Amino acid sequence: MNKLAEDSFKQTGLSASLAFVLMTVVKRPGISIGQLAKLMILAPSTLTRLVETLDNQGFLKKVPEGRTSIIFAKESGVDLDPVLRKCWTELYSKYNAILGVEFSKSLAETTFNASLMLNNP
Repeated sequence: MNKLAEDSFKQTGLSASLAFVLMTVVKRPGISIGQLAKLMILAPSTLTRLVETLDNQGFLKKVPEGRTSIIFAKESGVDLDPVLRKCWTELYSKYNAILGVEFSKSLAETTFNASLMLNNP
């Protein structure tokens, strides 16, 4: 599955993980690292590393706010968002073509629920 995702986002120069973080920040400007970590079901340390990578590449900016930072997409990140969403749509279509729509839907739901259970024992 990772290979399909990486291949789908290859044209953007971003990994699938970085692309999903960027798309989420574009959709939720001013989100904190903690909120983003909960939303994406990732460890805050993992999210911090991904955000720093996108910041260094010029797609995001972190604004200190107390003991945390809030995150905004820079213009370059906003401009890339439609391309990332197109890649996501193409990835979804590839999964459906290989697995079938119903199985894809079931797999996504099961994986999401398993992730929630593992992160909230």
